[in-house]
Amino acid sequence: MIEFKEHTISGYKARTIENAKADLTIAIATDFGTAGERCTFNAVKMQRKMYSGIPYNSELESSLISTISIIGKNRDYTLNVAGNGIYTLKREQKSVDAYIDMLLGIIFTMSSTPTLIRSGGQTGVDEAALKAAVRMKIPALCLAPKGWVFRDINGNDIADEQQFKARFFYDKA
Repeated sequence: MIEFKEHTISGYKARTIENAKADLTIAIATDFGTAGERCTFNAVKMQRKMYSGIPYNSELESSLISTISIIGKNRDYTLNVAGNGIYTLKREQKSVDAYIDMLLGIIFTMSSTPTLIRSGGQTGVDEAALKAAVRMKIPALCLAPKGWVFRDINGNDIADEQQFKARFFYDKA
């Protein structure tokens, strides 16, 4: 189950900083140079938390080994999963969902499972991580920007609570 919260401040930056308070942030991206990825990295470092960047669909083995070694075994921790939106990934959301499911499954098989997965609820990686948490029966927290803003495949911002939340509930058939 996903707990949904709306940040009190509008824009993506404030909720990114709040989510980066997790013990570990895993950022999964094809482009680590976007404003969102730079904001995530800087927010994690500012708060002296752990960060692991995993390139989407490349250099997977070394990235996974590094992430797994950061987590370790028999450890309680909270996890923030961040990364590129669907408009940057240029992939179908279902494809991203499957990839993130596989990736987190490998990480959690080789290391400890987090006590909480949190994310900002953006399309792409954020959305996929929260869906994976539900499937893996890990508590999940979605901290959305004020106004329930999310960006669609074309890079347009949409501010609608019902549309925001509807993306996380779908027919499993």
